[in-house]
Amino acid sequence: MLDLRIIKAALALLLLLTPVMLKAETDNRWFVSAFGGAESHKVDNKVREGDVELLFDPKDNGSVLGLNLGYRISPRWFLTLDYSHADADDTVVDNLYGSANVRFPVGSGKAAFYLGVLGGYSELEWQEAPVDVPAEKPTSEQWFIGGQAGFEYQFNPRFSGTIRYQYHGTEHGSTVTSTTGRSRIVHDRYQYLLLGLRLHW
Repeated sequence: MLDLRIIKAALALLLLLTPVMLKAETDNRWFVSAFGGAESHKVDNKVREGDVELLFDPKDNGSVLGLNLGYRISPRWFLTLDYSHADADDTVVDNLYGSANVRFPVGSGKAAFYLGVLGGYSELEWQEAPVDVPAEKPTSEQWFIGGQAGFEYQFNPRFSGTIRYQYHGTEHGSTVTSTTGRSRIVHDRYQYLLLGLRLHW
């Protein structure tokens, strides 16, 4: 299992080093951003054997927070490495992924739409046991691909704001076994609406 705590620590260290980075003379190709927003997904309880009664109805939406590090290859193209944490109360999903994006400037160039493809690794963990006997908390891990569409506005050479929509082709399956049967609970079709603030250097 990939320990995403290491990634979180690395990104936190990057944010702490940002004031040092800002003192360097660069052409603002690098950027770091913090983002947050809402997520929704589909939940399907597929009973395979017997009759499995869950203790609650799994939630199909939640909130998300994250960080990313990006690099502009050219005025049109940029790459990012992202970490996000989505919390739906009964489950949490940690995503680590990269993206390649193309920008479409508008007007003077301060504003731009962009489209991107992304792919990475995702972990789902239950925060509450969905059945009482046994009281287990299933987990799921998988690689995924997806896409995003966004809009960026450059406030000044150092800061810009973003809004973006993401779709992750993730299909997390959790097998739950109780005294009365066995079921597979699938969380998939994750969608995100995210607002972010970028710091360029």
